[in-house]
Amino acid sequence: MGLMTRTEFLRPAERRYRVVKLPTGGEVRLQSLTAGEMRQLKQSLINPDGKLNKKRGDRLQYLLLSWAIVDENGGRLFSEEDALSSDFDNIDGAIVSMIYDQAKNWTGFLSDGDFSAIEDAVKNSESTQES
Repeated sequence: MGLMTRTEFLRPAERRYRVVKLPTGGEVRLQSLTAGEMRQLKQSLINPDGKLNKKRGDRLQYLLLSWAIVDENGGRLFSEEDALSSDFDNIDGAIVSMIYDQAKNWTGFLSDGDFSAIEDAVKNSESTQES
């Protein structure tokens, strides 16, 4: 395949999927996100005044998982409401961190400078609270 044309490049993205095996024996399926979905998730973490939305920032891992984990038909398993509730609170933290790292890589957030800055702001707000 040669160089893409403008039309080919701007064609709606075809979803990519990846199955992540968990140490507990189960599996989850991750989907890729479009650039628009990535932008929507990032913007939802920032208040209109440009500051981190504390509630959403505190649930950053769960919010990304709610967008990325899907069933066999590509339907999201979790809503943002699930991510913002206590529904994820009893899951093994190491499992959440493992899936989050995989989801960041699979969706492109791992190399996204804006997302890294948001993660840093979340970490800074957590360390400020501990002081």
